[in-house]
Amino acid sequence: MANAHAKAATSDDEWLGWGSRFLLIHSSSSPMTHEIVDILKKSPHLSVEMKNLLPTEIESNIPAPVNGAPPPSSTQFDIFPSLNLLGLSKYFTLEEMVDTSIGTMFENGFESTSKYDMVPK
Repeated sequence: MANAHAKAATSDDEWLGWGSRFLLIHSSSSPMTHEIVDILKKSPHLSVEMKNLLPTEIESNIPAPVNGAPPPSSTQFDIFPSLNLLGLSKYFTLEEMVDTSIGTMFENGFESTSKYDMVPK
């Protein structure tokens, strides 16, 4: 979705997408926690120590969604109008987004979550 915003913002047509709203959930939005954990377990960016910190048990009581179909069903929609308007060939998959995000975090100096703890020790 960020790619769609960047494409519209950097287009020579300053009005590209203006007044148009698209549901850009695709296969990547509102993923289940276990889906993200499964991707992180395979990530070449994470050390064994970091992978050992990933959750092994996930809460099975999932609250009802505010919008969309309740889990495990997915919300059905059409992404092609937005792809056509923006001249994109596809949106990134969940795996691509997680892998890119993790890689970028490490490229920008991420070492551990403790670096960002807000509670003084």
